[in-house]
Amino acid sequence: SAIIATLGLGSARLMSESLKPGKDFTGVGVGAFILDEHGRVLLLKRSSSARTAPGAWARPGGAVDFGESCEAALEREIREETNLEIVEPQLLDVTSEPSGGSHWVSI
Repeated sequence: SAIIATLGLGSARLMSESLKPGKDFTGVGVGAFILDEHGRVLLLKRSSSARTAPGAWARPGGAVDFGESCEAALEREIREETNLEIVEPQLLDVTSEPSGGSHWVSI
């Protein structure tokens, strides 16, 4: 649960898990370009029921959990989605994507 301070009232109210990253606050996500020895890039096909870009091909990755480092999130997401362990990750880019009522920062 998240605690949100109500400004000007000097009180705080408990918010349930209903707050959504990217909708109610800026979400942070990580993704990886994973290359094999031939320079080919690993892409995963999103399910037809994915909330973002259903059926599209995308690099593996996902949201950074509260209290988690970006590096730990990347390792976790890659392991969950591909069963691979990453070696020597390098920062490639950081983008900010506010659009259509959502806002994500992607690393």
